Amino acid sequence: MGHLAAARSPFGPFNGDFFPIIMTALKTPGYRPMTKEYHMTASRNLLVRSLSVVVALTLLLPGPAGAANVMSGRAKAIAPIGAAAAGAISPRLKDLRLAPAAALGRLAPLKSPAVSAGISESAGAAPSAQAAPQAVAAHPVIDLLNRLQGMLPETLDTPADAAKLKAAAQSLPEGPFRAQLVALAETAAAPQGGDSSVPENLRRLFDNAAQIKESVAAAPAKTSMWERLASLPLLRKSGLIKAKAEQSRPAAAPLDPKDFEFKAEQVRWVPSPETLPASTKEVALGNRKVVGQDAALKALNFGLRMTGPNYNVYVSGPDGSGRSTAVDAVVADIAPAMPEAPDLVIGTDFSDDQSPVAIVYVAPGQGKVLQAAVREFVRSVSETLPGLLNSGKLGEDKAALEMEFEAAAAQKRQAFEEKVAQIKIGKGFGFAIKMVQGQGIFVAPLWNGQPFKSQDEINAKIEAGEFTDEEWEQAAAEAKAKAQPLIREFQDIGRQIQAEYQALQEKISSLEGDTVASLMEAKAGPMLAAVAGNESAESYVQSLLEHAAANYGDFLPQEQAASPFAAPQNPLEQYEVRVRVDNAGLKGAPVIEEEDPTPERLFGENGSFVKANGGFLVLDALAVLRSGAWPFLMRATLSGKAPSHVEMPANNAAAGMMPLVLMQEKKAPAYLIPARVKVVLIGSPMLKMMIQEHDDMFASGFNANVEFESSMPADAQSVSGYVEFFKNIVNKSAGAILDLSRDAISALLEYSARLVHSNQKLSARFGAVYSLMREATFFARDAGHEELSRQDVDAALAARRDRDEGYVKHVMEYYLTDTFHVATSGKEVGQINGLAVMGNFGVPARITLSIGVGNNGGISITSTDREAGTTGPSFIKAVGNIQGFLRQTFAQNKKRSADIGISFEQQYGGLDGDSATSTQIYAILSRLSGVPISQEFAVTGSADQFGNVQPIGGANHKIEGFFALCKARGLTGNQGILVPAANFRDIQLSAEVAQAVAEGKFHIIPVANVWQGIDFLTGVSYKTIKAKAEKRLDELTAAAGR
Repeated sequence: MGHLAAARSPFGPFNGDFFPIIMTALKTPGYRPMTKEYHMTASRNLLVRSLSVVVALTLLLPGPAGAANVMSGRAKAIAPIGAAAAGAISPRLKDLRLAPAAALGRLAPLKSPAVSAGISESAGAAPSAQAAPQAVAAHPVIDLLNRLQGMLPETLDTPADAAKLKAAAQSLPEGPFRAQLVALAETAAAPQGGDSSVPENLRRLFDNAAQIKESVAAAPAKTSMWERLASLPLLRKSGLIKAKAEQSRPAAAPLDPKDFEFKAEQVRWVPSPETLPASTKEVALGNRKVVGQDAALKALNFGLRMTGPNYNVYVSGPDGSGRSTAVDAVVADIAPAMPEAPDLVIGTDFSDDQSPVAIVYVAPGQGKVLQAAVREFVRSVSETLPGLLNSGKLGEDKAALEMEFEAAAAQKRQAFEEKVAQIKIGKGFGFAIKMVQGQGIFVAPLWNGQPFKSQDEINAKIEAGEFTDEEWEQAAAEAKAKAQPLIREFQDIGRQIQAEYQALQEKISSLEGDTVASLMEAKAGPMLAAVAGNESAESYVQSLLEHAAANYGDFLPQEQAASPFAAPQNPLEQYEVRVRVDNAGLKGAPVIEEEDPTPERLFGENGSFVKANGGFLVLDALAVLRSGAWPFLMRATLSGKAPSHVEMPANNAAAGMMPLVLMQEKKAPAYLIPARVKVVLIGSPMLKMMIQEHDDMFASGFNANVEFESSMPADAQSVSGYVEFFKNIVNKSAGAILDLSRDAISALLEYSARLVHSNQKLSARFGAVYSLMREATFFARDAGHEELSRQDVDAALAARRDRDEGYVKHVMEYYLTDTFHVATSGKEVGQINGLAVMGNFGVPARITLSIGVGNNGGISITSTDREAGTTGPSFIKAVGNIQGFLRQTFAQNKKRSADIGISFEQQYGGLDGDSATSTQIYAILSRLSGVPISQEFAVTGSADQFGNVQPIGGANHKIEGFFALCKARGLTGNQGILVPAANFRDIQLSAEVAQAVAEGKFHIIPVANVWQGIDFLTGVSYKTIKAKAEKRLDELTAAAGR
């Protein structure tokens, strides 16, 4: 393009100004500068010597340069797509979405039933979560889950998943988590990146983008005289010269879409038949349990092998991606080589009165041995000890001491009783002082030396005249007075006897000590053998023996409680030990997978957490949250101590409430058990993000993160892994799933690619593919097939569509009856077919444009949908990008005014997303230029302010939806869709659409920028359309000034 093409004026971009040309020419070697005086002279003589001036000026201007070099519109160069360019694409993409079309219910009544299915990519009100009990909100993540219940997608593999996630996020209150969830949805909507390879037609497309821009700014090689004259400042205002220049300028040729459209092999990935076996019958069984997750497996190995605190593991990824299988496989490989985990035995802590229990770890399998040994010790001692203590010389010595004590005590009691008997009160009355065990000391009245048996006897004697009431009362008062000093003396005697009894017991214990010690030492052998070599366990057994020897009376026959209401006490229960964890027969570390992780099952009498001591505890993260066990699990994980038991309030347990307090069992209070456990949580990436946002304990304790991908490259290794997976499934099913033929294998692989909307990747959600295998087997058996074929897979997929997408038929009927008016033939000015996604189905939307005289001094855009309040923030941003494009293209150095109206016709619900940005730009250019757009095409594509078309989500659904409408009306061979070129990796269309592309009946054309797209849609060059649009804008601007 020479020096003029590279020039950059300090006064702004080239817009036909003569000054930049002069400044550039001055820098051109060999160029003779023109002066202002020279031009003034030429102008004065123009009328007299016009021909001479024309010739002179023509000779003076440099041949390669011309007016076209400084035409308005500074192009932004687009580099050829490659690894760097692809990586530069912003991942935050949004898609045009329709609300759950309440509009369908507002249409005039039709014979066909109303559409009842919602549109998944709606920006309208999200379904409210079912009201949950207030107690569930005890953990913030539970509150969020309740809000989002039923609204979250299972995966983030597809644009529909991303749209569903965004709708759920927008239902939350403003805050950082809502923003993060929206950002996650936008990232998920981005096209799947592949390798840096770019098909040749796409490379040509992107390379040509720069050439197109250059063609706008570069002059033809031959510039007419009138064009050169029109470029001069003194002459360009002449209407005659401008008209002549325009007439003499050769028309630019539009791009031919056939040079760029996708070929059939670019719109559907199909594995090469020669790379597949003829049947899974020929495939050998493999030992690969997880395919395509090398990075995740490496991270998992690290997390499970990493020692030390706080390296618990969170394994994230979509369901069916092999997360659980991988954890099982890696743990099964690691655990057997780890140290064996001990048994856990719980007993009474005899050395610490403040501690309720003693926690004893013994060698694997020795817990029950120790328990049996303790029981035998207690039984044997309690049976043997009484006989030993009452036989032989020991028995005789004890009997002599006891007789001596009893004689002395009896003598003291007798002397006291005799003293009391000598005291007389009144006529025949006396009293006695007695002690009743457990009730105290009593003064008992006597009559003639005999105690009264009851009050009735006293009354009878009064009635018989033996004594009077007055005599009885006087005797009672006198007995009370005289008994007081005797009671004190009686108490002193009792204390003396008690002291003597204690002395007796000490003498007996001294005599029995050696016998007890010898017996217990003889009986302790099995207990000591069970804990040999275990210092802490030996210490516990020794404390048990010391306590038993010091309290050997526990092993002697016990007196029954005096009160019938008192619970019988068995002192021997304190010696019982309980085995809480028995690892007998276990090789290496334990692996506990708790499928129902309630607080009671995790921390109950036989809780899974303590069972996993020294090994791994594998849990479903969401199940733990919902059960209410989360706070207990986090505390136990971080502290290394598990509560012995917890109890949920009865009214909350079934509702998934948060446990509020540690409860006490009937027999013992709760206590903490030391346990070294590596916890492995399995959950979704989104759940992990939510927990990290609201739980500091989780962030502290789970420093080993493992992320399973939702996809893998569609290369030979992945295909081989899938074939091995198919073989293993067939083998394990024991005939429940049939073997697969080569075309069935291919069909399942193609379905896998479709799951991730890619022609360069396969899905890692093997569970979804497995489900399709089961359904295909059902149809194969119905058809009498002995082996799965493509026909069976297709039948299963068709049945799914019939079950899940019945609404599609009703929606299609609206289009075919013209209730929803969308043209698929002809041409229209200012009208274009946009595309949206409803559920898993693409639907076209008619977009119309109107223009008028502006009233605000600039180019303004009015969206009728935005004015109605039915658009979301992404749509509003897209309108801003469109306005920026118009400002960049038409108002750089010239003030222009117009009022542009945009309407998405027959959209009665919400509208959001930016995938119709380029579509609206095309319609605006058509309306401004008056050049019609082919209605045989539909368009999708985001765009920036410089006209670069950006990728979108839901490309496959949109293409197939418009194809279905065109097919229903009759394919003409000229119909098709414009899609962003950056989406080329995301195209994995149905076999039917791919076949139509191969036969030339339907066309899919990638577009890198709007000037390419307008060429394809109109058959007229962007240069011509731009010039016409400028002219119309100038007319509207002039009208606004009148």
